[in-house]
Amino acid sequence: MAESPTRIDFHRTKYGPEILIDIAWIHEMPTFIHEEPHWLSFYDVTVITKGRGWFWLDGHRYRVAAGQLLFTSPGQVRRWEVRELDGLCLFFPATFLEQFFSDAAFLERLPYFHDAGRAAAEIPAAQRRRLEQSWGAMRRELHAWRDDSAHLLRAGLYEQLVHLGRLYGRAHGTEATRTPHRQVSAFRRLVDERATAAHGLRAYTRTLGISAAHLTRLCRQHLGATAKQVIDARLEVLARRELLYGDRSAAQVAAALGFRDPSYFARFFKRRVGVSPARFRESTG
Repeated sequence: MAESPTRIDFHRTKYGPEILIDIAWIHEMPTFIHEEPHWLSFYDVTVITKGRGWFWLDGHRYRVAAGQLLFTSPGQVRRWEVRELDGLCLFFPATFLEQFFSDAAFLERLPYFHDAGRAAAEIPAAQRRRLEQSWGAMRRELHAWRDDSAHLLRAGLYEQLVHLGRLYGRAHGTEATRTPHRQVSAFRRLVDERATAAHGLRAYTRTLGISAAHLTRLCRQHLGATAKQVIDARLEVLARRELLYGDRSAAQVAAALGFRDPSYFARFFKRRVGVSPARFRESTG
């Protein structure tokens, strides 16, 4: 019996405090290349600078060569068959953008994420060099961390993702953005409005007029997560905001987010973030 694909989580404390973005060369990450099936809980954009072989993503095979951009969304199963691979990788969980920007559908509209059939693009050498220069500047900011670095990197990431959409659009002859799935977008809007009052699926499926199984299939296809994970991710974003910028106690935050039991909220937050609410507030204060 085949083993289930391995889950790989984002390394939130690689640089000390919690930093939800990373840019690194493949040769610096000895465990990056997995020949066995695995999936990421975060987004990954890789620009290949060296190597040859194949990259598999949800059953689709892509050629690996210098100048290739490869895009991976959370939940997509991938594996490598490569030799002498190197390149520059941009990693981030959705939370890095969503806890500050109100546009929850931004990542969903990007044409290169959540589509395993078209998750690669070839770019000319000059554009690749410009991309490496921009990511290199962001990488230097990571390694010389300041109190305002997260804001600068977040703005840089937003700019880079838009720029990548244009590169991708030119490579494929498509638009730089796409129209999100109607029911998935409606669900995301409902979650933004109701997450603190409705932690389960029933309230959403009743409003949308679809089954929980169908909603979960749509979310897996278009967002790389289950419908329940979308709700939990929104609650995590709201919890982070409260703990970062509010002055309410963890118990008060739990009540504001609709958790009847503060201890359950603490377990939920630690499962999602890796530390308790109190430890998170201390480490980011």
